[in-house]
Amino acid sequence: MIGGPKMKTDEFRAWLQSLPMNPKPMKDCISRCRKVEAALSVDLDKEYRKDRGKAVISALTYTPEDERNHKVAPESFKFKPDANIRFRFTDLRSATKKYFSFCEVKAVKKNG
Repeated sequence: MIGGPKMKTDEFRAWLQSLPMNPKPMKDCISRCRKVEAALSVDLDKEYRKDRGKAVISALTYTPEDERNHKVAPESFKFKPDANIRFRFTDLRSATKKYFSFCEVKAVKKNG
C-alpha cells in the first residue's frame, strides 16, 4: 500500500479502548483492518463513506459452501498454507465491522 496505512489508527485505538477492549485483541483488530486495506487496496474510511463498507464486507465473505468447495482465497491476503480460510475471513470481517462502527460513531458525532 503506497504511503502506508490509511485508516485513522490512533483514533480507532482510542475508540476501542473506550469499549473497553484488552490490548491484545485491540492490536489484532487494528492489524486485521490494515491487512484488509492492503489486500483489497482500499481506504476503509472512503469505503465507509461510499456505501457504509458494504462492498468490503461482501468481499470478506467466505461461506461454509466455499469451504466445502475448497474455494481458494485471493492471493492478496497471503494466508498461510494451512490456515482455515473461513475463520480467517471471519476474523477480518469482524475487525472491519468494528472499524465501520467506529466510522458510524464519528459520523454521528460530526453531524449531531
